[in-house]
Amino acid sequence: MLKAYLEIEDDEAGGNLRGRGGPLRISDVSRKAHPLTAAYISAAEKTGLKFNPDFNGANQEGVGHYQLTVKDGRRHSTVRAFLDAARTRKNLTVRSKAQATRVVFDGMKATHVEYQHNGRTAKAHASREIILSGGAINSPQLLQLSGIGPAELLKQHDIVPMISNANVGAHLQDHLGINYTFRAKQPTLNDEFGSWLGKLRVGLRYILMNDGPLSTSINHGGGFFRTRPELSRPNMQLYFQAFSTLLTKPGERPILSPDPFSGMSIGLSNCRPTTRGEIMIKSADPLEHPRITPNAFGTDHDVEEMLLAVKYIRKIAAQEPIASLIAEELRPGPAVQSDADLIHDFKQRSGTVYHP
Repeated sequence: MLKAYLEIEDDEAGGNLRGRGGPLRISDVSRKAHPLTAAYISAAEKTGLKFNPDFNGANQEGVGHYQLTVKDGRRHSTVRAFLDAARTRKNLTVRSKAQATRVVFDGMKATHVEYQHNGRTAKAHASREIILSGGAINSPQLLQLSGIGPAELLKQHDIVPMISNANVGAHLQDHLGINYTFRAKQPTLNDEFGSWLGKLRVGLRYILMNDGPLSTSINHGGGFFRTRPELSRPNMQLYFQAFSTLLTKPGERPILSPDPFSGMSIGLSNCRPTTRGEIMIKSADPLEHPRITPNAFGTDHDVEEMLLAVKYIRKIAAQEPIASLIAEELRPGPAVQSDADLIHDFKQRSGTVYHP
């Protein structure tokens, strides 16, 4: 595994466990981090977390800056890092805006994939193999549409079961995240994005120099910690944002609507939830979205570790130097104190961080 990662990466910071010269750029955000990030890191260190310059290095636990797959101010996606360089190969054809609808079998051998493209049904025939990489949501959906999955579910939608397997679509896991949001006593990214003049300024800085807040992630700081000391490894991930989005506009992504005041957030998500959900088709129509049942906080374990985790957010916020920079806690707010109220709050406000 290490050899593969070293060949893939082009890490700006370098290090014994980091690759240099590979196709995927790993950038260091510490030079561009908002000044409040340093206060967050110092406060987290006061709780006992050690500074960690590389969460993907020898040890994961600690607090520090995030590294990003960003190159020249743009997200260095899989397409930019790998696919663009391969587009000219004679043995590669890319069909974008196409929807795979099912894998077709001859007996027990998968022979081709049907897909819809420009309003028509097309086929891609395999001479050697078919690799299904539709992600954690589309892969089980496509298998079920192709006759591989829970037999009773397939029969219910008039799909002939090729292989009866109750595991296809089961065992869904996701990292659930929540932010604790604070009003700040000094300017944050809210102030930079909060006016048309500010948006123009950061926009021009990005266009002319590939720099500024638009050239990086909203999460400048982070970390990993254990909710109980006897755990062998961290079970929670931290995020710090010199940014807040409590007062969202209807129909708009929250990140596009910074609050009209200086705000910041400390968030977290669970690393290894024990809750299991499922993804099941609702019909034989490949264009109908599957039914996604997260079953969030479905075990006492997940509830108990999240309760300890949100209490830890407040522990960080109570440490200097960040404590003196906080005017007030806005979410969930000082009225939420009892275990029952904290549990109710994170059950209501937690959301996916899109890691199914």
